[in-house]
Amino acid sequence: MNEQPPNEQLPNEQPPLRQTRGLDVNLLPERYRRRRVTGTQLVIIAAMAIVIALLLPLYLMLGSVLSQNAQLQLDLRAVTQQVQAKRDKLKSVTQLQAQAIAYKSVAAEQGKLNTELQTVSDKAAAISGIVLKTIAVEGNKMVLSGTADTDAALAAYRAALQQEWGAKVGEPTLVGQNAPWTFTITIEP
Repeated sequence: MNEQPPNEQLPNEQPPLRQTRGLDVNLLPERYRRRRVTGTQLVIIAAMAIVIALLLPLYLMLGSVLSQNAQLQLDLRAVTQQVQAKRDKLKSVTQLQAQAIAYKSVAAEQGKLNTELQTVSDKAAAISGIVLKTIAVEGNKMVLSGTADTDAALAAYRAALQQEWGAKVGEPTLVGQNAPWTFTITIEP
């Protein structure tokens, strides 16, 4: 019997591990076996990792920018509402100012009219023989009606009115043939 010590080999024999290196001991089917990664695949994977590493901060920043934009839009709406409220208030103040000016104008005209009516009455009272019956205001003119005892009293009253208003005092219209005459004088101030 040819017995060999366990660690010794025959000169023509190869170690058992070397013989198994070339053998395929993976019994799994091809689709379940681990595949080797090629150089191109490694480059693509590395490029994708770099792109993701660069885009992730941009994505996170985009979320921050969008939330800031939403907040700014809310602030803009609030400011726009405040501006509109101020415009409405300004419009009402402007209308009130226009009404106040119109009121002052009417009050000034009323004061002027009161002064003119007082002047007409005072001048009639200053001349004896003149009695005013009515003073009518028609638009921007005054129509005076009354009686005059004499022609001279009527002429003096008209002259006194002309001192105040000048050529704006019209000629008296007389009714009746004898004294006392009923007259009408128009003043257009």
